[in-house]
Amino acid sequence: MTFLDNDLFLTQLVKLFEKTKPTSKKKVYLTMKRYTWESLKTKKERKETEKSNASDKQSVKEELQKEVDDKEYSCLVRAVYGNFKIITLVSPSDTDKFITGYSNILKVHMDSMKKKERKKEKLKAKKIQKVKATIA
Repeated sequence: MTFLDNDLFLTQLVKLFEKTKPTSKKKVYLTMKRYTWESLKTKKERKETEKSNASDKQSVKEELQKEVDDKEYSCLVRAVYGNFKIITLVSPSDTDKFITGYSNILKVHMDSMKKKERKKEKLKAKKIQKVKATIA
């Protein structure tokens, strides 16, 4: 697991996609999520204040909601290829630049991506074929 800066992450991601071929067993898995980090001490303090203000639950919830709305969160992007993992943390100010580079890489290497198989769609297609066969 390696934390990289944004540009280095994108270059490493290109290398991972180049290693991956449609017939190979190893695939590149990408995840992107909001990054929130809160220390254990902060979590305990927050829970204690919620317990002590049990009668004022509504006001506490409103305060917490205001705090959450005011914050800008970073984005955690992770790429996994077998046992090799690379991670980057994208700050809110760099998001536009990163997303344009990231989307360009995904567009270029779209052929190496595999479409996710969906069982429900297959079952619906089979049912439709059976219905058409019984009608005809």
